[in-house]
This record gives sequence, structure tokens and C-alpha cells, in this order.
Amino acid sequence: MAIFDCVDFSRVERAERVERGSGVVRRPSLASVCLGLFAAAALAGFTFAAKADDIDYSYLQMSDFGHKIKLQVSGYTGTETLTNFPVLVRLAQYNESTGKGIPGFQYSDLTNDKGKDLAFFDASGNHIPSEIQTNDWTTSGESLVWVSLPRMQQGTKFYMCYNTTDSGVMVTNANPWTDYVGVWHLDEQGGENKPVFDSTTNQLHGVNRSTSGSVVSSGAIGKARKIANSNAHDPGIIVDTLSDPVKQAAADSLGTDFHASFWMSPQGG
Repeated sequence: MAIFDCVDFSRVERAERVERGSGVVRRPSLASVCLGLFAAAALAGFTFAAKADDIDYSYLQMSDFGHKIKLQVSGYTGTETLTNFPVLVRLAQYNESTGKGIPGFQYSDLTNDKGKDLAFFDASGNHIPSEIQTNDWTTSGESLVWVSLPRMQQGTKFYMCYNTTDSGVMVTNANPWTDYVGVWHLDEQGGENKPVFDSTTNQLHGVNRSTSGSVVSSGAIGKARKIANSNAHDPGIIVDTLSDPVKQAAADSLGTDFHASFWMSPQGG
């Protein structure tokens, strides 16, 4: 039995470029890097209607938002500047007793209760891609947001903006996983035959075929999925690319040399 927290795939040239530098927190992988403790990947219950290049994001300005907080990458010891690299922002209100959270951030300042008015900008004021992995929009909760930094090194600064001047505005963010073939966070609720969503625009969504593939709450990033079965072979999660030529082409783009990564916690028994 094992508990999996993410699975993701990228073409080998991307993986090699990332792994030459040290991870922001742990060994960088195609899952990406995070500002907290670990790395992971994909958005539960969400499908992308269009590829990132099909939407114009240039109209967004930091001045469109009522609140702006500057964030900074720390813990990266590599010398190489990484490009288009997803980092994890753990979004939570600051707690003085524990020292955790983001000073100045209040969930009540969001004009949309699911973070749809949340956007990120680089130091030059350019809108950058992001993805909300989980939405625990409560005063004591933590939300996980992946942000793709155009250039990342130790001390890189970027901005989180929210509370749009027009309360009716719903921010549309570009996909942060453009260099990845498939990214699965594995935090969906549901048992056998339930969907497992891919966060990339390739939409390589899978189906849970494991009778024991339940979601548990002890993942490195958010929730994780337990794959275990009394049988010698557990079918696990199946991604069917044969019946869809677009998905087949995405899978074929990996070639014979590719990189796969995941977080796993082996269990006894």
C-alpha cells in the first residue's frame, strides 16, 4: 500500500533544465517547486475550456485591484535562473501565535468567495499564469495556488493582487503548466470509477480503477490518494488516450525519453 500525492510528466529536455539547479525547497521536478515544504501537481474538479494561448491576458493591470502583497522566493540555493517555473503559494491569513500565513492578507478582502478575483504579477507588472489547487476560503484555512514565474532565482519578487475595483470581474488566469504534458494533484473526492483531473491544457483526465483508491488528508501538498489492494495487481488510475486523437498526440509528444515524478509514502503491510 502507498499514498500518492501527485503524478506528472514532462519532456526530458524540460526536466533536465529544471534539475540542474537546486530546488526552492526540495529537489525540483516536473511537479514543480513550492515556497513551503514540498512539490505536487493538478486542479481537482476543473477542466480548461481553451488553451492558454487562445485568451488575451494583457489587459490586466495591478491598478485594477484594491490589494497588493509582495511575495519573495526564499530557500533556492541554485545558481541557475529557472524559466517558466511553477512555485507554490500557501495562501493563509497571518497567525501571530504560530508565525504562519501572509501578513496583511485577509480572506474577507476578496471580492469573490472562491478566489476568482485573485491574480499574480511579476516584478515588472506583467500578469503571470496561476492555478488554484484548493479553495478553503475560511479565516483559518489554507489555499494552495500555483504560480508560474517567468524567471526564478533566490530572492525573486512577484505580486499577489486581489479585490478587483469592479466587484463583477472574474479574473481568468493563463495555465501555469504549459511545459508539462500531464499534471495530476490526486486530491479529488470519490472512489472507484471517479474522474482524476489533469491540470494541463492537454486534459489527460484519468479514471480511478482502484477499489481502494480513496483520498486521504495527509498529503505533502493538500490531500493525497491511497492506492492499495489485497490483490497482487492494483489497476490504480487509468488515463485512456487511445480513444481521443488529441490526447494521444499529447501523450506521444513525450517521446521515448521523458521525466515522471510523484510524491509517495509507502505503508507497511
